[in-house]
Amino acid sequence: MVRSFLSRFTLARIESKGRRLGAPIVEFPAKTISVAGDDINVGYALEWLFDEWLAKWLLPVSAFYLPLPPDAYGVLIPPGGKRARVESGLFKNLPPGLYKLQYVDKRTRFDSASPVSETTRDHRNLTLEVILHYRVTDPIEVLDKIDHPVETLFGDVEDGLKQYIRTHNHNDIADSESSKLLSFLTERHKGRLQLSKAFEITGIEIKNITRDPISVETWRNASEQGMEKELLAQTQEIERLKAEHNNALVKKAAQAEFDKQEILRQVRSKDMELERVREIYQNRHDDMVTLMNVVEKILEPGMYPRDVSPIKNIIVELREALKEDTFNSAPPVASEAKPAPSESPRSSENDKIGKLTNTLLNLLEPHK
Repeated sequence: MVRSFLSRFTLARIESKGRRLGAPIVEFPAKTISVAGDDINVGYALEWLFDEWLAKWLLPVSAFYLPLPPDAYGVLIPPGGKRARVESGLFKNLPPGLYKLQYVDKRTRFDSASPVSETTRDHRNLTLEVILHYRVTDPIEVLDKIDHPVETLFGDVEDGLKQYIRTHNHNDIADSESSKLLSFLTERHKGRLQLSKAFEITGIEIKNITRDPISVETWRNASEQGMEKELLAQTQEIERLKAEHNNALVKKAAQAEFDKQEILRQVRSKDMELERVREIYQNRHDDMVTLMNVVEKILEPGMYPRDVSPIKNIIVELREALKEDTFNSAPPVASEAKPAPSESPRSSENDKIGKLTNTLLNLLEPHK
């Protein structure tokens, strides 16, 4: 009971003293993101009076309070262990030994990159100087995975600047805003697995752009080569469009000729059908005229024969033939695929009417 009370009392004193002392002020030199803190020697509370085993038995308290500045990460290395990120607070029940402390800058930093010279896409030599804004996002990744982390970050950024210059014209670089360059570098930075975990690029400032003079001959040659390539591309495009246009005209002309021939075929078919119908009705008209002549002869005085039964029979047959001809008088429509035949369209019923009419006339001739 007493030992438990003494343990709580001792821990409270350690925490109170640590809070009272406060966090130290940590300075980070240029392009330096980590500095070593004071080593922390952890032992049992009464070890200064007794041997370690007795001090542990009497008062088993081994702890320290760690205050961290707000602008730094804390990284603690226990005896024989590996780095671990820590926050401000009381650390207790620790194995005795020497604990090493490291501070890592968590502020947004800005440093100048080395001048980068490269040839632009339009064959101009250009030197670019920038100020990079960045901050640490994972202190363990920075300390454990990357040798010389700041130098590695700036080396990668300078390689990105060279790539940016090579893929742009010099006027585009000179007239563009820093945001375009920042967007290019941040997208490239995402593809760097370890660097993107350890650092975040937050901004960039174009400090200076220097365009080296080139000879007139070099400029003229580069310009002529560019113009020749552009002219060749335009000529090829024009020829392609002309060929497409000519092909379209040929197809349209062939389709128009096909449509014309089809219309002419249909017109010829309709003309033949009309001619056939015209002949049918002309034959019918001729038969009716002949029949009227017969009727006229019958009505003349003295034309009745002594035996009228043959005449009656002929008239009955003639009447039936006229009925059948009336029902079948509609001419068939000619198929578009096959034109109507060229022979006479006179039907068998029309022939029968003609024959009956002639027979009737022959019967009446002797009795004039």
